[in-house]
Amino acid sequence: EKHLSPFMNELGYDGMYKQKSSEFMGQYGKVDGCAAFWKRNKFIMTENYSIEFNEIARQEAAKRGLDESEIRKFMNRLSRDNIAQIIVLESLARPSGASGRSSSRSSLCVVNTHLYSNHQRADVKLWQTMNLMRDVQQFVSSRDTALIMCGDFNSEPQSAVYEYLVSGSIEGEHYPELDTCDNTSTNNGNAVRVLPPNLRSIVHDVDLASMMSTVLGSEPHFTNFTAKFKGTLDYIFYTPSRLRIMAATSIPDEQDIRAICGEGLPSTCYPSDHMMLCCDVAMIQSGSGSILSMGRGSVASNAANNGTMRGLISQQPMKSKGPLRIA
Repeated sequence: EKHLSPFMNELGYDGMYKQKSSEFMGQYGKVDGCAAFWKRNKFIMTENYSIEFNEIARQEAAKRGLDESEIRKFMNRLSRDNIAQIIVLESLARPSGASGRSSSRSSLCVVNTHLYSNHQRADVKLWQTMNLMRDVQQFVSSRDTALIMCGDFNSEPQSAVYEYLVSGSIEGEHYPELDTCDNTSTNNGNAVRVLPPNLRSIVHDVDLASMMSTVLGSEPHFTNFTAKFKGTLDYIFYTPSRLRIMAATSIPDEQDIRAICGEGLPSTCYPSDHMMLCCDVAMIQSGSGSILSMGRGSVASNAANNGTMRGLISQQPMKSKGPLRIA
């Protein structure tokens, strides 16, 4: 709010910031969160909501009828302060070919999140994603809107989280790590699971695809580049029936990063250990098929703890091969 928002404001962007909860980290923990920005001459915000996974965990514990000991163990596993944003933007431009006051403006729902980072808590990340998609599905099903969902999901492409997002379900037997129930056992030996017993029941009906995978044919080899870990954790998902990907900026080659920055990021050239994901997107007008170009740099999102820009803007220096385009 003190640095990024004024900078973006000077560039013509309005924005919203949601700070993470502070129950787990405490008042002396990291003060980070999620932010979304949009060009004020392109969009106007019409709705703004936030999701606090701590609060969802409390509500679920109450519904389960757990005793005091079970509630404490349940909350200790799930209270990680992670949050999500849901923002609805209305385009100020008319679709191509539309005229007159009767023409409706296009709507875009932007969801921005940062999931739990502990690689040993795959069940927590899937639980957060499951609850995120429940709210997103309920939200977009009642509105005529395109959807972009982006963030640091702290989950690789072979994870249950990724499969669930892009396919709408998971094959439970492929993910033995989801059976982890440490820190949730009750005194009588019965486990308090955070996930449903039947993992095949975890489903959603939102048609999602990955922007980078659509352009590149697969996810990038990495979006997080450190000395100890190099892998893909960040994604931009979208609804293919409502959005068309026009171009995407490629991720720099590993050898180029090493030549400039050494074994890991951040560095003076790359101010975050996460790479920027950048795509140009056009909106498809519902019912007409008309295309509305959003323009380069129309929307941006940021996981404020690491400075990673995700969306449709490029503000971070990149040594890339340039844009890859789809015909």
